[in-house]
Amino acid sequence: MLLKMINGGIKDITEDSDSQSGCPTCDYGSSYTRYFDIELTTIKIHIEASEMYDYPLSEGQMMKTILPNVNKIQAMTEVKFAEWLKINLEKEVDLELTYEINKINKEDGR
Repeated sequence: MLLKMINGGIKDITEDSDSQSGCPTCDYGSSYTRYFDIELTTIKIHIEASEMYDYPLSEGQMMKTILPNVNKIQAMTEVKFAEWLKINLEKEVDLELTYEINKINKEDGR
């Protein structure tokens, strides 16, 4: 467990990225996407952030959002954390994120 909360906690955080080239001279029309999956004990949060020209939402921005707030997060439920994280990450990167929250099926871990 990476971080305990009232009714569970953060078990794992993974990151991936993808890009699509734009114009060969100015990169107009490019797409840079960062994906984060945060696995908690009862839910999984999937976050996508895309912008033209550069990757939004770095690993550093994610950690700057979570780490200074560890005590606050430990006093939250997993659902409250998911809501809090979306609001705070959108402030951090100043753009709307694609954000999904899915229940984890205890039988197969999905």
